[in-house]
Amino acid sequence: MRKLLQIEYLKVSGYAAFKILMLGYFLAATTLFLSLHNFSFGPFQIFGQETLKFPYVWQNVAFIGKFLNLGLGIVMILLIGNEFSFGTAKQNLIDGLSRTQLVISKYLLLIVIALGATVFMFFVGLLMGWANSVTITSALIFKNIGFMLSYFLHAFGLMSMAAFIAYLFRKTAIATMFFLAYAVFMEAILRLSIDADFTRYFPSKTLSNLISTPYADLVSGMDLQLQNEAWNEYMILAVFYALIFFVLSVQVVRKRSL
Repeated sequence: MRKLLQIEYLKVSGYAAFKILMLGYFLAATTLFLSLHNFSFGPFQIFGQETLKFPYVWQNVAFIGKFLNLGLGIVMILLIGNEFSFGTAKQNLIDGLSRTQLVISKYLLLIVIALGATVFMFFVGLLMGWANSVTITSALIFKNIGFMLSYFLHAFGLMSMAAFIAYLFRKTAIATMFFLAYAVFMEAILRLSIDADFTRYFPSKTLSNLISTPYADLVSGMDLQLQNEAWNEYMILAVFYALIFFVLSVQVVRKRSL
């Protein structure tokens, strides 16, 4: 496992586009979170000081962060697409790696990126909560910390989906367009003609349901069913889908020429 991670580190450490994309992700996330106070809907301020304090800040950081995870999915597609475009995957086979190890190495990198993004979101939530809370106790700080696990599982699941699509199509542009189309609207259109009790278990819907609503001033004032707990059945389903995407990725790489 360490050898596979070292190989991936050597690949990405010299890849300028990867560094630029990851830097862009963190800058965009930082800018977005710093401007949350300016989000409004008519006379209503969506994220007021009340919703950015402990313990509500964790849910809001996770909810907003899940949309930014689309960028992490694109990063994975770019990395995998380049494996085929530049012949890196074929060279790795010549150097002694198996086809399964090729996929495992990418999924290890995927987990590292998801963990890094989660740590970043944790510090964002910690700083925002500290700045907006009047009362600060350890109990309040860690009360809803489970939403950080929800965020990690969302990033992990969405990047796993992106990785499978990248292995399936191999062409970066095509894979990126299909990934965005499916995650944003294709699945939503499919769900329109199917019973809602069944469609809530579709991949994108399952991942979205990990953090289904923000804890916001505007939303909490409406007659909507709010998510008050991070722990739900979708956590297990998210791991299940990530494993399915991994197995499918292995099968695609095993059966197709590189």
